[in-house]
Amino acid sequence: MPRRRKEPPKLTKPVNIDDDTPIFTPAVVATLLGIDQRKLRAYELAGLIQPKRTSKGRRMYSRNDLKRLEVVELLASGLGVTQPGVKVIMALMEEIDKAGLDSKEIVRRLIERRQQGEQVA
Repeated sequence: MPRRRKEPPKLTKPVNIDDDTPIFTPAVVATLLGIDQRKLRAYELAGLIQPKRTSKGRRMYSRNDLKRLEVVELLASGLGVTQPGVKVIMALMEEIDKAGLDSKEIVRRLIERRQQGEQVA
């Protein structure tokens, strides 16, 4: 008689993970963004991102960190902005967001203009 496989435990309630909860390792973030882990470390050293640390000192990233890194990578690789320039732009984007505007849409338009060959001031 064949053995029956055990049923996996069922979750009794949905798991809600806050966007600020650090759940991604550097390897996962690098894979999701298509970049090298050394680049993540360089962004951290430049002050562009501050991942949380576990009790053993390992870096962990949240969904919000991942979103921020996407913008950083678009600016750095997509537009060729230097790290100090990215830092200034990110600070300005935070101010734009506080004013109730959509900074990510502004960056997306800049990238589109750059890809179309327009001069971006």
